[in-house]
Amino acid sequence: IKVKPVSFWNLSNDFYYDFNNEEEILSKRRINSSQNLDFIFYPIFRTINELRYFHRPLFALPNYHKSWLYIELSSIDNSKKSIRTKSDLTARYGEIILFEYSEQYPVLLNEIGMFGKIRTYLRPQYFKAHTTAFEVDYGELIYTHASPFLWPIPRGLNIQTMENNMFIAPIYRQTSLRNDFLIVFNRKNGFSIRNIDNIFITGQQCPLMEVPIPQSKRVNLFQRDLLQIHIYRLFLHSNEIPRRIRIDDIKRVFPRLAESSIRKRLKTSANFRRTDDCNSWILRDDFRLPTEDEICELIKPEFCCAYASMTAAEQRLKDAGFCEKYNMNFDDDEQSNYSPELNDEILQAPWNTTRAYLGAIKGKYLMQVFGIG
Repeated sequence: IKVKPVSFWNLSNDFYYDFNNEEEILSKRRINSSQNLDFIFYPIFRTINELRYFHRPLFALPNYHKSWLYIELSSIDNSKKSIRTKSDLTARYGEIILFEYSEQYPVLLNEIGMFGKIRTYLRPQYFKAHTTAFEVDYGELIYTHASPFLWPIPRGLNIQTMENNMFIAPIYRQTSLRNDFLIVFNRKNGFSIRNIDNIFITGQQCPLMEVPIPQSKRVNLFQRDLLQIHIYRLFLHSNEIPRRIRIDDIKRVFPRLAESSIRKRLKTSANFRRTDDCNSWILRDDFRLPTEDEICELIKPEFCCAYASMTAAEQRLKDAGFCEKYNMNFDDDEQSNYSPELNDEILQAPWNTTRAYLGAIKGKYLMQVFGIG
């Protein structure tokens, strides 16, 4: 993006607040596309099998049989960069980079539509400015003497990272084999095949946010806000005058919630009316329905990922036979009441590891460098 010349008397320094490049603008658009919290990409309630295979979902295939199938070789069209609708979230076009986590159960995982940024931190050999040019294939290059991790960067060396609002992790580029390929399936265009040129291994995550504890106040508030968002959107999509919805439409999305909890949230914005054919909730005249932008501000996509990580870890603990005590009893103002009786599986739960790591960064707790996990 070229900076337009400004007047000599213009001291606002607006160009310092502009986007650095076109990729940064596109990353902001990707954030907006994921803020809608579409239930297709952000499922609220997952089945037990989906929770057990949360980190590696099963790929359902029909019965094996031999047949000849014509698969189109996908042409890479880098001109199609803008991601504005759900149909644009496809691996059929554009340049694709694959990341494989080295951890068996990563603490946090991005959902579809969320972005991540690749950064290369280079520590110069001397304290003065660098003398030799250093180029990177992806992301941005940052010259620094401080390390984004707990360990320092040796002089003259660099480290690549994957960063987002949830975590930062080191990445290492791998050599792709000639026989590696990717098959993309689209309901409209069918199958397409393309080469895999860029593969990275993602190291251990350093969380930037905390995973909530099961059945905590944060989880209850999240479920309440999620229910309220769905109610608002049902009213927005209603074409009847006055706007009305049925409680059965909410139960399809929230099958595990009690009807009393749903009625409690409906009473804040609607009145119940009993009719012959069906019972409806009609939007009150004195209630201002929020816009789509205001609805998106209620819940951030990052907390949806933290909630999904919590439910998957909770299911793994239940499968292992733990049904009562899941947390390490952290206090907000005191040190953790660590008990040696807690099992290793509980200590490695994401709500315990994230809170312990963030507390150690702030100087509240001591970090155990070696051990489990």
